[in-house]
Amino acid sequence: MSKTTTNNIVLDLGAKEFTINNNPDMKVYLNPNDMGIVTRIQETVPRMNELEFEYMSVYDEDNKEINQDDPDELVKVFAEKIKTIDAEMRECINYIFDYDVCSVVKSSGTVLDLYNGEYAFGIIINTLLELYSDTITKETNKLVAKMKKRVEKYTAQDHKRKGTK
Repeated sequence: MSKTTTNNIVLDLGAKEFTINNNPDMKVYLNPNDMGIVTRIQETVPRMNELEFEYMSVYDEDNKEINQDDPDELVKVFAEKIKTIDAEMRECINYIFDYDVCSVVKSSGTVLDLYNGEYAFGIIINTLLELYSDTITKETNKLVAKMKKRVEKYTAQDHKRKGTK
């Protein structure tokens, strides 16, 4: 007779649940200890800058791609550009945080929406990066304190062994 058992390993590597705007239905799960975010930002920000430029160029009256005299074409092209840029910008944000952040924090509208002169994507990124910065600083300070204790311990042992100090 065979028994089926479930083996479960719990690895607490820093992932945490964050509630957005005190709304219990809006939760993201992020790992603010994830140092890989630095690489993902470095890889992603140049493309995000390009996307922002593309978005701004939609307003350019000299844009030869659009028949400026046809309001229907203007709206159609503008809407398609916004849809395309928003989708790619969301992919970039989600990649940076290694989680589908945008579906939770910006389920309607676009990440290109403006709030007090700032894009939604900028608000999202800057707010969430503060979590990482604070956590990484605290964790680094803990690591330095532990390393200092170890160094002191081994230094004391070395002095005792050598008969110095």
